[in-house]
Amino acid sequence: MFLSALRVNPNISAAARSAGVTRQYVYDVRSYKNKDGAAKQGDELKRAQEFAAAWDDAIQESLDELEAEARRRAFNGLLRKKFTRGGEAIIDPETGAQYAEYEYSDTLMQFLLKVHRYGDKHQHELTGKDGAPIEVRDIEAVRAQRWIQVAPALAAVLGQTTDDRTQTTDA
Repeated sequence: MFLSALRVNPNISAAARSAGVTRQYVYDVRSYKNKDGAAKQGDELKRAQEFAAAWDDAIQESLDELEAEARRRAFNGLLRKKFTRGGEAIIDPETGAQYAEYEYSDTLMQFLLKVHRYGDKHQHELTGKDGAPIEVRDIEAVRAQRWIQVAPALAAVLGQTTDDRTQTTDA
């Protein structure tokens, strides 16, 4: 029921409510860790992976429908009835029916071109050497380490030694 609802509306909370479960429950089922924080193993892990894949597929299917509707509105327009500023219907004198015209969305057309033609849909994954995770370090620790490395060379350039900087002179 949750996955069916997710195919219609890619909103996790709404899909969980329609399935009669909590949002946290579906995230727990999808998670690769159990309630103790340990990694799921065996069949439990396989079920979590299958559920995660089905979840992702349901969202993609829903987004495909949303994109199709955006395309339809961009190309075919949306029929809008017209009213006066006072809120009264504008009547077509030839037909006697309320006047309506198609409105097209240049914004939707630009968005669709941007996604499909100009590459905003690309996804990039960065890894470290040989596919390892990228090491993230605290910037202040990196700066301190660099200072330790360059301080002796800087002192030499300035014509001082470590001992010169620690001694005081009498005036």
